[in-house]
Amino acid sequence: MVLCTTIMVLSLVFNSPVFLVGLFLVVTSLLFVARVHREFFKRVKALASTVVMAFILWSLFYRWSLFNPSDSTEVILTIGPITLYRLGLIYAVSMPFRVLVMIGAPLLFFMTTTLSELVLAFARVGIPYRVAFTLGLSGKLVPLLENEFKTIKQAQTARGLELDKGGLVKRVRNYIPVLIPLTFRSLELSDQMSIAMETKGFAMKDERTFYKDIEMKRIDYLVVAFSLLALGLGISLRFFGVGIIA
Repeated sequence: MVLCTTIMVLSLVFNSPVFLVGLFLVVTSLLFVARVHREFFKRVKALASTVVMAFILWSLFYRWSLFNPSDSTEVILTIGPITLYRLGLIYAVSMPFRVLVMIGAPLLFFMTTTLSELVLAFARVGIPYRVAFTLGLSGKLVPLLENEFKTIKQAQTARGLELDKGGLVKRVRNYIPVLIPLTFRSLELSDQMSIAMETKGFAMKDERTFYKDIEMKRIDYLVVAFSLLALGLGISLRFFGVGIIA
């Protein structure tokens, strides 16, 4: 978690395409080491259009962005009303890689760490167990409610409900027969979970034990130390103007 957070912070510290491409290669290397690269690239395929659009927008509209200094007028190419600036092309390369790093680092963490391990880690660092359990439970509820939403949507569609018909306001109204049963289903699930938690003694104040325990190993301390060192070095380089587009 510390390593992924460091990578995300460094992607915000630097805006040079060299550094951002390097951070993306670090994330990609870690994905291959963890053997989750195939699943990652399957998920990132959906972002291909976003990355291409970011490149086009930064190339064409950089002149009117907040990142454009007033003295930046170096033109590379002019085709009719379209003008390409040098810094615009540099930002057009940097920003898509920043997006990929900001998405790739959290995905790397969640694809290699189960929610139960995350809850246990939070509890071990001193976070109250109820808070840690709530965070883990919220992560499990998201895919559960997503499946419930798909099931209800398919059931209502089978009954003749046309969800994608009409204008924007009408489409929103069409989803009311889906959202109402989803709300009641969510309340039912929360009631079932509360009963199950009380049955298993969740409210007991005795010292809690865990079926599976985790502890920091030497490699973990080395990774944390390396991450903090890299973060400190990156911030220091930022103050000296290294890794910043001039």
